Amino acid sequence: WVFLRSDSFLATFFLLYAIIMILCLSSKYSGWNFHLWDSLGLK
Repeated sequence: WVFLRSDSFLATFFLLYAIIMILCLSSKYSGWNFHLWDSLGLK
């Protein structure tokens, strides 16, 4: 059960990471919420 939980946690983490990267790239190209990403250091 511990391994299953860790796998699901890693899957969720990578999914959130991919979403953040997609939002970062889209905001970088469109200029949407650029200051927010810049302040978060995710530019």
